[in-house]
Amino acid sequence: MIRRLTNHWPRKLGALVLAVMVWFFVATDEAAITQRTLLVPVSVEGLGPNQVAVGVPELVEVTVSGQAVRIEALRAEGLYAFLDLRGVGGAFDRPVRVLPPQGVSLVRVMPNEVIGFVEAMVSKSVPVRIALFADVPADAVFSVQVEPSTVTVKGQSQQVAQVIAASGLDEGRAGSRVVRLYPADALGQPVGGVALEPSEATVTIVEESVLHSRVVRLAVALPEVSPFVVESSSLSHEQITVIGSRHAVLGLTALEGVVDVPTALQPGTLYTLRVRPLLPDGVETSDEVFLSLQVSATAPE
Repeated sequence: MIRRLTNHWPRKLGALVLAVMVWFFVATDEAAITQRTLLVPVSVEGLGPNQVAVGVPELVEVTVSGQAVRIEALRAEGLYAFLDLRGVGGAFDRPVRVLPPQGVSLVRVMPNEVIGFVEAMVSKSVPVRIALFADVPADAVFSVQVEPSTVTVKGQSQQVAQVIAASGLDEGRAGSRVVRLYPADALGQPVGGVALEPSEATVTIVEESVLHSRVVRLAVALPEVSPFVVESSSLSHEQITVIGSRHAVLGLTALEGVVDVPTALQPGTLYTLRVRPLLPDGVETSDEVFLSLQVSATAPE
């Protein structure tokens, strides 16, 4: 047994020393103390429902220390920085408090104090204004309906005073859509630090064509009255007023008209026949034109 223990004792001693060194290195590394600085959001506690704190930074620099393994794994979400403003009204000078997790020590906070003031939130009603960014045809108009027509803006008095409207952008197509609104100042620029209630509006757009009118000449060819001949004919008027879009009536100068002749004509009888204008698509007329017609028997051959 003793011989076995003493066999190759230099190698065994070297392995033992190496194992002790590795253990010492790991233990020392885990126990090493290090520092780290993180940017942590600041929460405000103790404000009333209609109060807002002015001058509070969004982030503070928090330096912590602890074992290297713990500090390296630490994230900003693991630290809680807050400002206690319970019972504060008006100006304040309060320290920023930080709650580190167990096993982590707080070294410093920058800034460690906040100077500001607590202000009551105000509100007012503003109109909703929707801007259309569509290419509007020259012969069309839009009927725009917005619901609601007014919204409430809330925030600090200084910012609320700048807001004159709740603005939104719409593509200008016919139909109904929900448009997100933003608080706008007199120049149409967004105002920060305020909230809109509600923050959306429903926009309904109805496109209506603009009708144009034009006076055109009406040409009516005499109808076929065989075996009779036309003895006399006259139109009640030779011009009519047509209505349509600008594109539809543009360039119209004359139209043709047709007459439906009764199947049983009687010579010597004066007929008053309605003329039917041949209207292109998109064109209408409310004028009525009549053709007075009298036929006679054909002359003997």
